Amino acid sequence: MNDLINSGNPTANEAQILMSAASGSDVPEKYDIKDLINVAPLLKPSVLDRLSRNLSSYGIDLTNLVSLVQYLSDERIYDLIQNADITTLSYELLERLIPFLDEDSRLAIFEKVLDGELDWRFVLVMYPYIEYMSSLIEAAVIEGYLPKEALRMLWEYKKKMEEKKAGREI
Repeated sequence: MNDLINSGNPTANEAQILMSAASGSDVPEKYDIKDLINVAPLLKPSVLDRLSRNLSSYGIDLTNLVSLVQYLSDERIYDLIQNADITTLSYELLERLIPFLDEDSRLAIFEKVLDGELDWRFVLVMYPYIEYMSSLIEAAVIEGYLPKEALRMLWEYKKKMEEKKAGREI
């Protein structure tokens, strides 16, 4: 087992993560998230979920979550998003992240918009991925959580999508 873990010149932390996964023991509290990302493709989702539990306790940079999201369970992703450092979230990063998220995780990001932690324009990136987003945006505008401009931008977006769809049907 040691030969397998040490093949390919893993870092000391990568080797320790793999040894912990193989033996079923806990990974040390502090390790470089890059090491976990590097070994994630080698681990079963249940093992990776167990190893990533402590990430949610001190928050994770969303740029790192994008690298891990395809290997984690929906529940773990939701936990990580709840405690994530959202200061690194950009429109491009959200576009890469959101297709992998379940409905609860998408709504958790929407809640961060409503709480003012994220710019309201992020709702346009999220719109295609939440079935009833139009209703959520309308309600948020009525309640004063989003500016009226959000509705205008939503209508413009819908119009563009309809025109695009009509152009493909011709």
